[in-house]
Amino acid sequence: MHKKVLTAAALAAVCAAGSSTSAMAAGYTSPDGNTTLGAKIYSDFTSKTVKQDGQKVNPSGLGFDVKRFYLNMNHDFGPMWSVRLRTDARYTDAPNGSGQPNVSVYVKQAYIQAKFSNAFKLSLGENDMPWIPFEEHMYGFRYVENTLIDRTHFGNSADFGLHAGGKTRNGMVDYNVAIVNGSGYHSDKRSRSVDFAGRIDAQFVPGLHTALGFYNGKRGENVYSAPGVQVPTQNTTRWDALVAWIQPKYRVGASYFSAKDWRQITSPNVTDKADGYSAWASYLVAPKWTVFGRYDNVKPSKDLQPNLKDKYYNAGIQYEPISNVQVAFVWKHEKVDGGYVGDFYGQPAGSTGKSDEIGIWTQVAF
Repeated sequence: MHKKVLTAAALAAVCAAGSSTSAMAAGYTSPDGNTTLGAKIYSDFTSKTVKQDGQKVNPSGLGFDVKRFYLNMNHDFGPMWSVRLRTDARYTDAPNGSGQPNVSVYVKQAYIQAKFSNAFKLSLGENDMPWIPFEEHMYGFRYVENTLIDRTHFGNSADFGLHAGGKTRNGMVDYNVAIVNGSGYHSDKRSRSVDFAGRIDAQFVPGLHTALGFYNGKRGENVYSAPGVQVPTQNTTRWDALVAWIQPKYRVGASYFSAKDWRQITSPNVTDKADGYSAWASYLVAPKWTVFGRYDNVKPSKDLQPNLKDKYYNAGIQYEPISNVQVAFVWKHEKVDGGYVGDFYGQPAGSTGKSDEIGIWTQVAF
Protein backbone atom coordinates (compact mmCIF):
# COMPACT_ATOMS: atom_id res chain seq x y z
CA MET A 1 0.00 0.00 0.00
CA HIS A 2 2.91 2.31 0.78
CA LYS A 3 4.22 1.89 -2.75
CA LYS A 4 0.80 2.59 -4.25
CA VAL A 5 0.47 5.82 -2.29
CA LEU A 6 4.00 6.86 -3.26
CA THR A 7 3.27 6.17 -6.91
CA ALA A 8 0.01 8.10 -6.84
CA ALA A 9 1.63 11.03 -5.08
CA ALA A 10 4.57 11.08 -7.45
CA LEU A 11 2.28 11.04 -10.49
CA ALA A 12 0.21 13.83 -9.01
CA ALA A 13 3.33 15.89 -8.36
CA VAL A 14 4.55 15.39 -11.93
CA CYS A 15 1.16 16.38 -13.33
CA ALA A 16 1.10 19.44 -11.09
CA ALA A 17 4.59 20.50 -12.08
CA GLY A 18 3.54 20.36 -15.71
CA SER A 19 0.47 22.52 -15.13
CA SER A 20 0.39 26.26 -15.58
CA THR A 21 0.97 28.46 -12.57
CA SER A 22 -2.54 29.89 -12.70
CA ALA A 23 -4.14 26.44 -12.87
CA MET A 24 -2.16 25.25 -9.87
CA ALA A 25 -3.01 28.28 -7.79
CA ALA A 26 -6.72 27.87 -8.51
CA GLY A 27 -6.99 24.08 -8.19
CA TYR A 28 -10.38 23.01 -9.53
CA THR A 29 -13.43 25.25 -9.26
CA SER A 30 -16.88 24.17 -10.37
CA PRO A 31 -18.60 26.24 -13.12
CA ASP A 32 -20.92 27.84 -10.56
CA GLY A 33 -17.95 28.76 -8.35
CA ASN A 34 -19.41 27.06 -5.29
CA THR A 35 -17.17 23.98 -5.10
CA THR A 36 -13.37 23.82 -5.09
CA LEU A 37 -11.04 20.82 -5.03
CA GLY A 38 -7.33 20.75 -4.27
CA ALA A 39 -4.46 18.72 -2.89
CA LYS A 40 -1.13 19.14 -1.11
CA ILE A 41 1.82 16.73 -0.89
CA TYR A 42 4.82 16.72 1.45
CA SER A 43 7.60 14.39 0.31
CA ASP A 44 11.32 13.94 0.85
CA PHE A 45 14.36 11.98 -0.31
CA THR A 46 16.95 11.90 2.48
CA SER A 47 19.80 10.10 4.18
CA LYS A 48 19.26 9.65 7.91
CA THR A 49 21.53 8.43 10.71
CA VAL A 50 20.07 7.74 14.15
CA LYS A 51 22.36 6.67 16.98
CA GLN A 52 21.66 5.51 20.52
CA ASP A 53 24.71 5.76 22.75
CA GLY A 54 26.88 5.87 19.63
CA GLN A 55 25.34 2.83 17.91
CA LYS A 56 23.17 3.08 14.80
CA VAL A 57 19.51 2.16 15.22
CA ASN A 58 16.34 2.35 13.13
CA PRO A 59 15.20 4.37 11.26
CA SER A 60 18.72 4.98 9.88
CA GLY A 61 19.02 4.71 6.11
CA LEU A 62 18.39 6.25 2.71
CA GLY A 63 14.88 6.55 1.38
CA PHE A 64 11.94 8.40 -0.16
CA ASP A 65 8.84 9.21 1.90
CA VAL A 66 5.51 10.91 1.37
CA LYS A 67 4.96 12.43 4.80
CA ARG A 68 1.55 13.94 4.02
CA PHE A 69 -0.97 13.75 1.18
CA TYR A 70 -3.98 16.03 1.70
CA LEU A 71 -7.11 16.10 -0.45
CA ASN A 72 -9.36 19.14 0.06
CA MET A 73 -12.97 19.88 -0.87
CA ASN A 74 -14.92 23.06 -0.11
CA HIS A 75 -18.53 23.79 -0.96
CA ASP A 76 -20.44 27.02 -0.36
CA PHE A 77 -24.21 26.83 0.00
CA GLY A 78 -24.35 30.61 0.00
CA PRO A 79 -22.69 33.58 1.70
CA MET A 80 -23.30 32.12 5.16
CA TRP A 81 -23.18 28.31 5.07
CA SER A 82 -20.35 26.09 3.82
CA VAL A 83 -18.80 22.65 4.32
CA ARG A 84 -15.20 21.47 4.16
CA LEU A 85 -13.58 18.04 3.88
CA ARG A 86 -9.85 17.27 4.14
CA THR A 87 -8.32 13.79 4.13
CA ASP A 88 -4.82 13.15 5.46
CA ALA A 89 -2.71 10.19 4.31
CA ARG A 90 0.56 9.67 6.16
CA TYR A 91 3.35 7.11 6.15
CA THR A 92 4.35 5.81 9.58
CA ASP A 93 7.17 3.61 10.88
CA ALA A 94 6.75 1.16 13.72
CA PRO A 95 8.82 2.07 16.82
CA ASN A 96 12.41 0.85 16.62
CA GLY A 97 11.63 -0.81 13.30
CA SER A 98 9.46 -3.49 14.92
CA GLY A 99 6.48 -4.56 12.87
CA GLN A 100 5.64 -3.32 9.40
CA PRO A 101 5.44 0.30 8.26
CA ASN A 102 2.04 1.38 7.05
CA VAL A 103 0.06 4.15 5.42
CA SER A 104 -2.77 5.57 7.52
CA VAL A 105 -5.61 7.62 6.07
CA TYR A 106 -7.56 9.97 8.34
CA VAL A 107 -10.25 12.60 7.95
CA LYS A 108 -8.62 15.75 9.30
CA GLN A 109 -11.38 18.23 8.57
CA ALA A 110 -15.09 17.54 8.15
CA TYR A 111 -17.33 20.33 9.32
CA ILE A 112 -20.21 22.64 8.50
CA GLN A 113 -19.60 26.34 9.05
CA ALA A 114 -21.79 29.39 9.52
CA LYS A 115 -20.16 32.72 8.72
CA PHE A 116 -22.05 35.47 10.50
CA SER A 117 -19.36 38.05 9.69
CA ASN A 118 -15.59 38.27 9.27
CA ALA A 119 -15.44 38.67 13.04
CA PHE A 120 -17.42 35.52 13.87
CA LYS A 121 -17.45 32.13 12.19
CA LEU A 122 -18.86 29.04 13.89
CA SER A 123 -18.20 25.46 12.79
CA LEU A 124 -19.37 22.09 14.05
CA GLY A 125 -17.38 18.93 13.34
CA GLU A 126 -13.71 18.15 12.87
CA ASN A 127 -11.64 21.30 12.39
CA ASP A 128 -8.22 22.87 13.01
CA MET A 129 -7.20 23.56 16.60
CA PRO A 130 -6.39 27.14 17.57
CA TRP A 131 -2.61 26.90 17.99
CA ILE A 132 -0.67 24.47 15.76
CA PRO A 133 -2.05 25.53 12.34
CA PHE A 134 -1.59 29.17 13.34
CA GLU A 135 2.08 28.63 14.24
CA GLU A 136 2.58 26.64 11.02
CA HIS A 137 1.33 29.64 9.06
CA MET A 138 3.75 31.96 10.88
CA TYR A 139 6.69 29.56 10.46
CA GLY A 140 6.11 28.89 6.76
CA PHE A 141 8.08 25.62 6.49
CA ARG A 142 5.69 22.97 7.80
CA TYR A 143 6.62 20.66 4.92
CA VAL A 144 10.18 20.57 6.26
CA GLU A 145 9.29 20.04 9.94
CA ASN A 146 6.36 20.11 12.37
CA THR A 147 6.17 23.12 14.65
CA LEU A 148 7.28 23.02 18.29
CA ILE A 149 4.41 21.35 20.19
CA ASP A 150 3.42 19.23 17.18
CA ARG A 151 6.94 17.84 16.79
CA THR A 152 7.19 16.94 20.49
CA HIS A 153 3.56 15.73 20.78
CA PHE A 154 2.28 18.33 23.25
CA GLY A 155 -0.76 19.19 21.15
CA ASN A 156 -3.12 18.18 18.34
CA SER A 157 -3.48 20.03 15.06
CA ALA A 158 -7.21 19.18 14.67
CA ASP A 159 -10.04 17.75 16.77
CA PHE A 160 -13.79 17.06 16.87
CA GLY A 161 -15.96 19.75 18.43
CA LEU A 162 -17.34 23.26 18.24
CA HIS A 163 -14.96 25.87 16.83
CA ALA A 164 -15.34 29.64 16.62
CA GLY A 165 -13.07 32.35 15.28
CA GLY A 166 -12.70 35.44 13.21
CA LYS A 167 -10.81 38.67 12.58
CA THR A 168 -11.56 42.16 13.84
CA ARG A 169 -9.93 45.59 13.71
CA ASN A 170 -9.43 45.32 9.94
CA GLY A 171 -7.77 41.95 10.39
CA MET A 172 -5.31 43.15 13.01
CA VAL A 173 -6.84 40.93 15.73
CA ASP A 174 -7.37 37.24 15.00
CA TYR A 175 -8.88 34.78 17.48
CA ASN A 176 -9.92 31.13 17.64
CA VAL A 177 -11.59 29.11 20.41
CA ALA A 178 -12.66 25.47 20.53
CA ILE A 179 -14.58 23.01 22.70
CA VAL A 180 -13.36 19.55 21.64
CA ASN A 181 -13.18 15.85 22.50
CA GLY A 182 -9.49 16.19 23.34
CA SER A 183 -7.95 13.09 21.77
CA GLY A 184 -7.22 14.60 18.34
CA TYR A 185 -8.43 13.93 14.81
CA HIS A 186 -6.71 10.54 14.63
CA SER A 187 -8.97 9.13 17.37
CA ASP A 188 -12.75 8.67 17.67
CA LYS A 189 -12.60 8.25 21.45
CA ARG A 190 -15.59 9.72 23.32
CA SER A 191 -14.83 11.21 26.73
CA ARG A 192 -17.10 12.07 29.67
CA SER A 193 -15.89 15.67 29.48
CA VAL A 194 -14.70 18.16 26.88
CA ASP A 195 -11.48 20.16 26.51
CA PHE A 196 -11.12 23.90 25.96
CA ALA A 197 -8.57 25.68 23.77
CA GLY A 198 -8.11 29.22 22.60
CA ARG A 199 -5.75 31.66 20.93
CA ILE A 200 -5.64 35.39 20.23
CA ASP A 201 -3.20 37.14 17.90
CA ALA A 202 -2.80 40.92 17.78
CA GLN A 203 -0.80 42.97 15.29
CA PHE A 204 0.00 46.25 17.01
CA VAL A 205 2.12 47.03 13.95
CA PRO A 206 1.25 45.46 10.57
CA GLY A 207 3.28 42.26 10.28
CA LEU A 208 4.26 42.13 13.98
CA HIS A 209 2.28 39.26 15.53
CA THR A 210 1.92 38.77 19.28
CA ALA A 211 -0.11 35.70 20.20
CA LEU A 212 -1.19 33.87 23.35
CA GLY A 213 -2.79 30.42 23.57
CA PHE A 214 -4.35 28.21 26.23
CA TYR A 215 -5.44 24.57 26.57
CA ASN A 216 -7.24 22.80 29.44
CA GLY A 217 -8.82 19.35 29.68
CA LYS A 218 -8.32 15.61 29.93
CA ARG A 219 -7.27 14.84 26.33
CA GLY A 220 -10.07 12.29 25.86
CA GLU A 221 -8.98 10.11 28.78
CA ASN A 222 -12.05 10.67 30.98
CA VAL A 223 -13.66 7.32 30.14
CA TYR A 224 -14.92 4.10 31.75
CA SER A 225 -12.43 1.23 32.12
CA ALA A 226 -15.21 -1.25 32.99
CA PRO A 227 -18.98 -1.11 33.54
CA GLY A 228 -19.54 1.56 36.17
CA VAL A 229 -15.79 2.06 36.74
CA GLN A 230 -14.33 5.46 35.83
CA VAL A 231 -10.67 5.92 34.97
CA PRO A 232 -9.16 8.29 37.57
CA THR A 233 -8.00 11.45 35.84
CA GLN A 234 -6.66 14.94 36.34
CA ASN A 235 -6.70 17.95 34.05
CA THR A 236 -3.78 19.13 31.97
CA THR A 237 -3.06 22.71 31.06
CA ARG A 238 -0.82 24.27 28.42
CA TRP A 239 0.09 27.90 27.80
CA ASP A 240 1.48 29.09 24.46
CA ALA A 241 3.11 32.32 23.34
CA LEU A 242 4.48 33.55 20.02
CA VAL A 243 6.07 36.70 18.65
CA ALA A 244 6.74 36.92 14.91
CA TRP A 245 7.72 39.63 12.43
CA ILE A 246 6.34 38.64 9.02
CA GLN A 247 7.30 40.59 5.90
CA PRO A 248 7.32 39.69 2.17
CA LYS A 249 11.10 39.12 2.14
CA TYR A 250 11.67 37.66 5.61
CA ARG A 251 10.17 35.94 8.65
CA VAL A 252 11.57 36.04 12.18
CA GLY A 253 9.79 34.46 15.11
CA ALA A 254 9.91 32.62 18.41
CA SER A 255 7.39 30.53 20.32
CA TYR A 256 7.20 29.10 23.83
CA PHE A 257 4.99 26.58 25.63
CA SER A 258 4.56 25.45 29.21
CA ALA A 259 2.50 22.35 30.01
CA LYS A 260 1.45 20.69 33.26
CA ASP A 261 0.59 16.98 33.54
CA TRP A 262 0.27 16.55 29.75
CA ARG A 263 1.17 12.86 29.94
CA GLN A 264 -0.13 12.25 33.47
CA ILE A 265 -3.89 12.54 32.83
CA THR A 266 -4.61 9.03 34.18
CA SER A 267 -2.11 9.35 37.05
CA PRO A 268 -3.82 11.88 39.35
CA ASN A 269 -1.29 11.29 42.14
CA VAL A 270 1.63 12.14 39.86
CA THR A 271 2.53 15.61 38.64
CA ASP A 272 4.93 16.72 35.93
CA LYS A 273 5.79 19.80 33.93
CA ALA A 274 7.26 20.47 30.51
CA ASP A 275 8.33 23.54 28.60
CA GLY A 276 10.23 24.51 25.51
CA TYR A 277 10.92 27.21 22.98
CA SER A 278 11.56 27.51 19.26
CA ALA A 279 13.25 30.30 17.28
CA TRP A 280 13.25 30.50 13.49
CA ALA A 281 14.04 32.84 10.63
CA SER A 282 13.95 32.90 6.83
CA TYR A 283 15.07 35.41 4.21
CA LEU A 284 14.42 35.76 0.49
CA VAL A 285 17.98 36.17 -0.78
CA ALA A 286 17.01 36.24 -4.47
CA PRO A 287 13.83 35.77 -6.51
CA LYS A 288 12.62 32.20 -5.84
CA TRP A 289 15.47 31.47 -3.35
CA THR A 290 15.01 31.54 0.44
CA VAL A 291 17.43 30.57 3.20
CA PHE A 292 16.01 29.45 6.55
CA GLY A 293 16.92 27.99 9.92
CA ARG A 294 15.39 26.96 13.21
CA TYR A 295 16.36 25.95 16.77
CA ASP A 296 14.21 24.12 19.38
CA ASN A 297 15.02 23.47 23.03
CA VAL A 298 12.57 21.33 25.02
CA LYS A 299 12.41 19.82 28.51
CA PRO A 300 9.64 17.20 28.14
CA SER A 301 9.55 16.03 31.79
CA LYS A 302 10.95 18.53 34.26
CA ASP A 303 9.79 16.75 37.42
CA LEU A 304 9.84 13.03 36.63
CA GLN A 305 12.85 13.03 34.27
CA PRO A 306 14.69 16.29 34.98
CA ASN A 307 17.71 15.18 32.93
CA LEU A 308 15.63 14.59 29.80
CA LYS A 309 16.42 17.27 27.22
CA ASP A 310 15.72 17.59 23.52
CA LYS A 311 17.59 19.98 21.23
CA TYR A 312 16.75 20.26 17.55
CA TYR A 313 17.84 22.50 14.72
CA ASN A 314 17.68 22.68 10.95
CA ALA A 315 19.10 24.84 8.18
CA GLY A 316 18.33 24.90 4.50
CA ILE A 317 17.70 26.71 1.27
CA GLN A 318 14.40 26.67 -0.61
CA TYR A 319 13.81 27.07 -4.34
CA GLU A 320 10.35 27.81 -5.76
CA PRO A 321 10.42 26.99 -9.49
CA ILE A 322 6.73 27.84 -9.98
CA SER A 323 3.90 28.96 -7.76
CA ASN A 324 2.80 26.35 -5.19
CA VAL A 325 5.88 24.17 -5.68
CA GLN A 326 8.72 24.39 -3.14
CA VAL A 327 11.91 22.34 -3.12
CA ALA A 328 14.33 22.61 -0.19
CA PHE A 329 17.79 21.21 0.52
CA VAL A 330 17.92 20.78 4.31
CA TRP A 331 20.10 19.48 7.11
CA LYS A 332 18.44 18.47 10.39
CA HIS A 333 20.02 17.56 13.71
CA GLU A 334 18.46 16.39 16.97
CA LYS A 335 20.07 15.38 20.25
CA VAL A 336 18.21 13.82 23.17
CA ASP A 337 19.78 13.26 26.58
CA GLY A 338 18.31 11.18 29.37
CA GLY A 339 15.36 9.39 27.80
CA TYR A 340 13.38 9.41 24.56
CA VAL A 341 11.80 11.90 22.20
CA GLY A 342 10.95 11.49 18.52
CA ASP A 343 13.15 8.89 16.83
CA PHE A 344 14.64 7.78 20.13
CA TYR A 345 11.74 5.58 21.13
CA GLY A 346 12.30 3.42 24.20
CA GLN A 347 15.66 4.77 25.26
CA PRO A 348 16.56 3.98 28.88
CA ALA A 349 16.91 6.93 31.20
CA GLY A 350 20.42 8.36 31.05
CA SER A 351 21.16 7.34 27.47
CA THR A 352 21.90 9.74 24.62
CA GLY A 353 20.41 9.78 21.15
CA LYS A 354 21.48 11.70 18.06
CA SER A 355 19.84 12.07 14.69
CA ASP A 356 21.25 13.66 11.54
CA GLU A 357 19.27 13.90 8.32
CA ILE A 358 20.17 15.56 5.04
CA GLY A 359 18.35 15.65 1.75
CA ILE A 360 15.58 17.15 -0.35
CA TRP A 361 12.12 18.11 0.95
CA THR A 362 9.28 19.15 -1.38
CA GLN A 363 5.83 20.65 -1.15
CA VAL A 364 3.38 20.60 -4.04
CA ALA A 365 -0.10 22.17 -3.89
CA PHE A 366 -2.64 22.04 -6.69
